[in-house]
Amino acid sequence: MSIFRRSIYIASKQIYYLFVLVSVLLLAALGSTLWLSAAIEDRKDEVATWASEQLGYPIEIGSTDLYWLDLVPKLHVHNMQVMQQDRVSSILELEHIYLGVDLLASFQQQQPVLKNASLTGLNIGLTRLETGNFQLTGLTGQHTQSDTSIDWYKWFSLLKGFNLKTISVQYTDSVNANLSGRYQLDDASVSQQNNVWNTTASIQLPDTIGQSVVFNGEMEWSVESQQMQAWKGQLKSGNVSLPTILQQVDLHGIKLTQGTVDLTIKAHGQGADINELNADVAIKEANLMAVDENQQAETVSITQLKGLFSWQKNNEEWHFSGQDVLINVNHEQWPVTNFSIKQDDKGLLTAETDYLRLSDLSIISLLTKALPEDLRKQKPAGDLSSLHLEYAPDYGIRSLAMTLKDFSVLPWQDVPGVSGLSATVDWRDGVATVDLDSHQLTLYPEKWLKDAVFFDSVSGQLRWQQDLNWQVELSALQLWNDDFTLQLDGHLKHDNGVTDSDITVKLDQVEISRWQHYVPQSILDEDFKEWANPAFVAGKVVDGDIRLTGNIAEFPFDAKPEQGQFEMKLNVEGVQLHYAPDWPDLVDLTGTITGKNNLLNIQSKHGHIAGFNFAEVNTKINRYLKGKPILTTNGLLTGTTQQALGFLQNSPLKQRFSKVAEVITAEGDSDITLALMVPLADTDNAEASGHVSFKHSQLINPEFPQLKLSEIEGALQFNNNGVSAQGITAILLDQAVSINVVPEKTETVIDITGEFATINLNNMWKNSLPDYISGQAAYQARLSVYEKTLGEFEIDVAVESDLKGINVDMPLPLGKNQDQILPFSVAIKHHGDELSYAAKYGKNINAIVVPSTNANWRGEIRLGKGKAILPKSGMVIKGQLDEISIDDWLSWQEKQSVNTDSSALAYIDTISMNIGQLNAYQQQITGIAFTAERAAQDWRISLHSDQVKGNVNWPHKFDSATPIIMDFDHVYLQMPKTDTQVINAAQESSQKTDLWPSINFHTQRLEVDDMKFGEINFLATRHETSWDVDAAILKSASINASIKGQWQQLPTGEQSHFKLSAASDDFRSLLADLGYQQVMEADNVDIKMDLSWPNSPVDFSRSNIVGQLTMDVGKGRMIDVEPGAAGRIFGLLSVATIPRRLALDFTDLFGKGFSFDSINGSFGLSNGTAYTDDLSMKGSSATIDVVGPVNLIEKTYDQTIKITPNVASTLPVAGAAVGGPIGLGVGTAILIFDKLVGELFDKQIVNLISYSYNLTGPWDEPQLNIVNPISN
Repeated sequence: MSIFRRSIYIASKQIYYLFVLVSVLLLAALGSTLWLSAAIEDRKDEVATWASEQLGYPIEIGSTDLYWLDLVPKLHVHNMQVMQQDRVSSILELEHIYLGVDLLASFQQQQPVLKNASLTGLNIGLTRLETGNFQLTGLTGQHTQSDTSIDWYKWFSLLKGFNLKTISVQYTDSVNANLSGRYQLDDASVSQQNNVWNTTASIQLPDTIGQSVVFNGEMEWSVESQQMQAWKGQLKSGNVSLPTILQQVDLHGIKLTQGTVDLTIKAHGQGADINELNADVAIKEANLMAVDENQQAETVSITQLKGLFSWQKNNEEWHFSGQDVLINVNHEQWPVTNFSIKQDDKGLLTAETDYLRLSDLSIISLLTKALPEDLRKQKPAGDLSSLHLEYAPDYGIRSLAMTLKDFSVLPWQDVPGVSGLSATVDWRDGVATVDLDSHQLTLYPEKWLKDAVFFDSVSGQLRWQQDLNWQVELSALQLWNDDFTLQLDGHLKHDNGVTDSDITVKLDQVEISRWQHYVPQSILDEDFKEWANPAFVAGKVVDGDIRLTGNIAEFPFDAKPEQGQFEMKLNVEGVQLHYAPDWPDLVDLTGTITGKNNLLNIQSKHGHIAGFNFAEVNTKINRYLKGKPILTTNGLLTGTTQQALGFLQNSPLKQRFSKVAEVITAEGDSDITLALMVPLADTDNAEASGHVSFKHSQLINPEFPQLKLSEIEGALQFNNNGVSAQGITAILLDQAVSINVVPEKTETVIDITGEFATINLNNMWKNSLPDYISGQAAYQARLSVYEKTLGEFEIDVAVESDLKGINVDMPLPLGKNQDQILPFSVAIKHHGDELSYAAKYGKNINAIVVPSTNANWRGEIRLGKGKAILPKSGMVIKGQLDEISIDDWLSWQEKQSVNTDSSALAYIDTISMNIGQLNAYQQQITGIAFTAERAAQDWRISLHSDQVKGNVNWPHKFDSATPIIMDFDHVYLQMPKTDTQVINAAQESSQKTDLWPSINFHTQRLEVDDMKFGEINFLATRHETSWDVDAAILKSASINASIKGQWQQLPTGEQSHFKLSAASDDFRSLLADLGYQQVMEADNVDIKMDLSWPNSPVDFSRSNIVGQLTMDVGKGRMIDVEPGAAGRIFGLLSVATIPRRLALDFTDLFGKGFSFDSINGSFGLSNGTAYTDDLSMKGSSATIDVVGPVNLIEKTYDQTIKITPNVASTLPVAGAAVGGPIGLGVGTAILIFDKLVGELFDKQIVNLISYSYNLTGPWDEPQLNIVNPISN
């Protein structure tokens, strides 16, 4: 029974309950007794009391009277109320009850016979409890009826009919709250005659449910059985809310969230059976959802479901059908369709339909778990039409006929998926015939194939027959897509557990690289499958046949060939075969693939491999379908040397040789013989052998084209151990070489022996070797080629030579002659991700360096003995040399045509050297310990030696604001001995000396030739065109001196100009500091010099100095003079002693006892001559005046000396060797007294008159000749 019918039934039952209980039974019984009484109007209380007793609830009546209609009296009860027990509120209210009596029948039966009843204005409350029971609102369970049993049918039978008008029911539903509301019965009538009941009703529904329900019906009632007999009825309703009326209906996990229905139902039946039902149904905007939110199914929208539906039943036969059915699901309209489902009396079920959209059924099935799982998992889609299905319970499907268009299902379990299937299916009595005519079909056989398979077209016939056994027949089954065209014919027959086959496959234009996408992987041997998947790279099967016959269980028949055959013959072209791992592919292969059972043979007529041509290459695969397959390949390849390198590079030999092949190109001809055996189950144990021949070949590295290896003759053998060669000859560096190749455990070693000539190297690489390296020598080179990681190769290089025949024209310790043997080696080696460069040159240089692109180099250059050790960071220069001459290196450098590149210093971080003796600028510095460390802005240098000790800050870049800072504890120098040839050579040099950088110099002690000068502070600044001495101060206990000047570089030339000023007030201590005898005392000594010369400050000489020297010596005396020593005074005038003169060293001029008041004068220096005309020494004993030049170059005198003794004075004279800067004049006076007075007057004269002398000759042996005495 439907929900709607049940609801109407429940409502009418409740109405009957109320009307009969309250109105009809009680009032009719009482009214029928009293209606003839004249006092009926006065007996309303009696009626109310009797009714209260019958009902169990207080009843109040407003009034009673008789109402005459058509001369028929009716009892009228007005304003009747059924009250609660407390008489405060009412349970129901009824405005009017009219009861009519059949007078004739009453007289005949001697009792009141009710004819009809009419109720108007009834207001009641009706409640459905949570238990499902109904009761009037306010009515308690124990008072729903009186204890008196009521014969309902008897009371109903008393009425011929009754009418209901304006009946209002306030309904409360505790089970389905959506059904609650006010139901309005506008008009209803019930009548009966001869046990046939008729009824009509019109009910207004609550707004939440719908609009209205109109009902009429007829029912025959059996008094004897008290059961309903034949019945018929009609119901019509509009805009009824489906979610409301179906909320409590079990839809198997589906719920309606919205939707309305308009329906008209006509039905008839017998008892509880419906014999026929016709319904005109129109459902609109219905939404279906899954009750279980975990279903993860989308809402299904039934936009429209409209049609005429019919149900018929006769005993065991039934028939359900639909006509002109319109369905719109998710806004997609179905074609108008009809369907029919019927069952006959034998249980045979027949179903027919014009159309089904399977995708709509699938999405609805996802909402519930009540439908079969395979339907929900496979989600069938597509159009199904002309369906005819017959199903017998004891047989199953007897027949099935249908047409599928674009049918699709998802794969599930062992069932493959498909899409785009169009076919006609006819299944009758166990035989199915499928006529395929599909386009754009895709198959998803996940159990058998890895990927989906697409076909542009599938046509043909498939016939399936099954009883105790089964048989499949294929007839002209054609499949076509971009990969192939094929046709299958034959059959599979299963009989008594044996599956026999006879299938022929014709192939045409098959893309060979795609074969594995269409062959079930389960039938292939695992090892063959692993090999075959990448083996067939490209190409086509032009045409061919494959035939399978026999017992499939014995496939591939190699053990029992009598059980069947598996044969193929395929003509192929353009095939690329990856026949073995790491070996180069066979390309553009044209030939035939044949197979018989478990043996596959690929016979190549022509093709290429690594660029090589081949005429015949045969490849066999034994046991490729079952067992442990083994591949063998044999062939002869002809091509070029470049192709041979490509072959080696793309074969397993690359581990030994590929790095060489990657970096070189080749010319010439080469052949390859190849024999290969590969166990496909264990490809790591493949065996290969053969050789590569070289015929007038040439190898070139494009990055180093000069390293061309030409005229190569020989053969390179290869096998599983790598490559090898013995006695390959070639030309390298224009010299003959011999090459051997030996495979080692982890690498391949290439040994090259030959000679190199420096002239050839310079011809190949312009100026690659400097001119001071020349000759020819033998060498041995070793290249170690190995694989760091798979596919990444590295080469270590080592070259050795004894350099015999090579002349290196360099100063010691690097120079050598061509007969001298001096071991030399260079090595380039990988250390993880780093590359090191190592070099050895005899015992004097040993270096190892790891460069870096970011200039963070690390390495060590060791000079002298010891091995260079790679530091963890930084570049270090270390070493120990016995002796090195900077003068020799500077002299050698001036002869070179190349400029010194100091950029290498940018990579050095630390220098640490020990040098026994360093010769530079005519200085000898011994016991040197030298360290230098790179800082951010400069070098921090620490120098310890016997002569110099201190620190130097040497800037990376020189400018006027960044000076060289020198801070020494002591500096001990030797004055250079002037060499005219050296000076001339310096003057003739074409190289221009750069201006010196700014210098900030300080030393605590300065000594020159044992002369102690004390503390010196020196500050010089470099400008764009000049180098200026801003301040130079010498301080000691005996002297203060200062120098200023500049060195200019002008367009007209270079010029040095300096001024010196010196003063001492302790001349005797000054003599001691300067290392001379303390033979003279003087209160004050002042000397000034203004000198200039061309070129740099160190390029001065006696011949190029121009300037003025003035001196002023205050009062003093000679402390001691030794006889016979005056001649040595003039030797002090050499260039080597000029600085001593300039430093006021004149202690060699005076003997003890000679006092003087002053010594003063000046010299003009020019063209190598010092000239004076005012040199004068005045003392109490005599006055000595000197005039004339001194030749500083020839070291000779040409002066006139005038001596004027003071009368009455004595002059003690001694022959001591004293000296000083005034030796040009004062020395002459001492000489006179030494030569003349000492001999004639026995060291004492009195009142001697003045004489003039000529001083001539060399400084070492001057001549003093008297000119004439001069009178006072």
